[in-house]
Amino acid sequence: MSGTWWVDEGDLLDEQLNVLSEDLSKDLLLSGPPGSGKTNLLLLRAKHMILASPEAEFYIICFTRLLRNFVRTGAGLYSFPANRIITQQKLFEQVLGDHDRLPPRKSDETYEERVDTLRSAMIEMMGTGIGHNAFPVLFIDEAQDYSDIDLEIFEYLAKNLSCAADLRQGIYGAGSAGTPWLEGHAWGASIALQFHYRVAPAVLEVADKIMAGKFDHKPMLETHQYKGDPGTVDVVSGIGLTEQIKVAIPKIIKQLAVYPSQHIGILVPYRNNVEQVVKQLLHDNELSGRITNAMSGNFDPTLPVWVSTVHSSKGLEFRCVHVVAADQLAGFQKHERRVVFTAVTRAKTALTIYHDQPLHPFFASALAKPSTEKITVKKLFGKAP
Repeated sequence: MSGTWWVDEGDLLDEQLNVLSEDLSKDLLLSGPPGSGKTNLLLLRAKHMILASPEAEFYIICFTRLLRNFVRTGAGLYSFPANRIITQQKLFEQVLGDHDRLPPRKSDETYEERVDTLRSAMIEMMGTGIGHNAFPVLFIDEAQDYSDIDLEIFEYLAKNLSCAADLRQGIYGAGSAGTPWLEGHAWGASIALQFHYRVAPAVLEVADKIMAGKFDHKPMLETHQYKGDPGTVDVVSGIGLTEQIKVAIPKIIKQLAVYPSQHIGILVPYRNNVEQVVKQLLHDNELSGRITNAMSGNFDPTLPVWVSTVHSSKGLEFRCVHVVAADQLAGFQKHERRVVFTAVTRAKTALTIYHDQPLHPFFASALAKPSTEKITVKKLFGKAP
């Protein structure tokens, strides 16, 4: 992904360089807005660790497989072993297997059920004292999405934790328990990044409106370091999902021509929307061979157009983002505002929101442009002036 990973020391701001100078032998909490470089800094700190202690076994832990695949795209740039970037499930399976405590997999077991089974086995193992401080450090990305129990397991396994988090993007239920843990832990260092460089001003303006007065949000428009055009935000309303994709296709084709080396994200609310969107996009001759289902085992990160759920897009970034069926995001009632914020801030330069039914008022208001028209009484009754 062009422009995603830093290639030189000169790419970093002073506050980012300060993170890299922090001692690896202390617990670190790194927070900051979308686009502040948290994941990149975590990867570079891990590279520091492997250079300083090549004999040490440690891992970068990613919340989803898609995020793991994304971070691995940066590993090659830094000559960092991709197999050290794993998911929580893989970590638990490896540790339990090392101590002959790995529960057998059931044929009908879902991903969530598997993780729950592994978590219970880890807690049982911790009660015996086995595996304590097995790793000198674990690097945890998107730490706000883990439960307090998960974070306690990580703390048990590692002498030190290096965590990257943004509490505004906690869109999983487990994170509601993990957030107090992160806030209350005795960190050796806690660094809050102020500046960010990834998201264009037009998109930041929408994101700031979404979060205004919520979750201790600090306006991002005031601290951006984005270089380029101001970006665009478009809204397509009043049509169903099939028609939304029809409208999106020529936009996507044009964006691929304008940004030939960049990735475009098509984000949907639910997993069962993904296959429908992929099939419809692939029917277009100009997009055939350029679309990948980011939720499938056949995911190909080299293709330019990724189709994913909003939740699985956590930690990712795209030059252009199309959020389809955005009205269905209302189904995530407890976390709707944070889910919307996450979806919007996946876009670097161009954001298009598609919806059929009315959006939640906070979302609609954030997307609306101030009116310059004189409001007459006739207009109040829906009549022309």
